[in-house]
Amino acid sequence: MGRSMLGKLTIPLLLSTLWPTLVLAEVPRGIGIVTALEGQATVTRAILSQQPLPLKFRDQVFFMDRISTEEHSIVRVLLKDKAVITVRELSTLTITEAEERGRVSVLDLLSGKLSLAVARLRMVPGEAI
Repeated sequence: MGRSMLGKLTIPLLLSTLWPTLVLAEVPRGIGIVTALEGQATVTRAILSQQPLPLKFRDQVFFMDRISTEEHSIVRVLLKDKAVITVRELSTLTITEAEERGRVSVLDLLSGKLSLAVARLRMVPGEAI
């Protein structure tokens, strides 16, 4: 096998090896995780479809997710390792904005109640929640 033939085989082999890595790099990162779930709740993921899916313990929460709780249900989400959001029964919450560098999230409570607890020790000076 000559050098030109070896070079022609190296490039496709290299691309086929790197292709899964390039595809995986585009998977969205979660901005939070479900740390507690009592009762029943659903999540509607804007990135996949408009169909509500059952929410489970340790599920990732992504930008533009809509979390809805049923009667006698509570969901707790750890957001960016700094805040715990508790979504109460019969509530609907959407995380409408997120900025990776500025670490900004906007919570849009469409109905119901929520509470927010912040770990001040994990915050840097000038950071706002």
